[in-house]
Amino acid sequence: MLHDVRGDDFCTVMQSVDAEAFKGKRMRLAGELRTEDAGTGATIWFRVDGAKGTLLFDNLELRRPDGPLVGTQGWNERSVVFDIPEEALSLHYGFFLKGTGKCWSRKFSLNKVDGSVPTSSGKGLVLPRPTNLDFGQGAAN
Repeated sequence: MLHDVRGDDFCTVMQSVDAEAFKGKRMRLAGELRTEDAGTGATIWFRVDGAKGTLLFDNLELRRPDGPLVGTQGWNERSVVFDIPEEALSLHYGFFLKGTGKCWSRKFSLNKVDGSVPTSSGKGLVLPRPTNLDFGQGAAN
């Protein structure tokens, strides 16, 4: 059976783990992605959940130049760094392809890093500053 794929459709590959061993540590999720004809983009993502829901989340969608891979791209590393809070219960991470195309992954790792490695914003789809205030442009760059 054939299905039409829309630009906002996506697929993800993910893993979830208990946060206990990671609490109070600065953790870096890294992985390499390669794409073929990726219409909207492919990227990694990392989420930390607590009892009341999501504590931290980043999927690099608004990052430039180190955001999603679009079109046909060779192997590129992407990473997200979080300080895992004591109230964390679980970690969820993986990669996704949004829209059409193909994506491959390799060399995923989740490692403790020291304080010299800056953290990601952890705010997901929040811009770092006001952008496109007249709303006349397309997606933010």
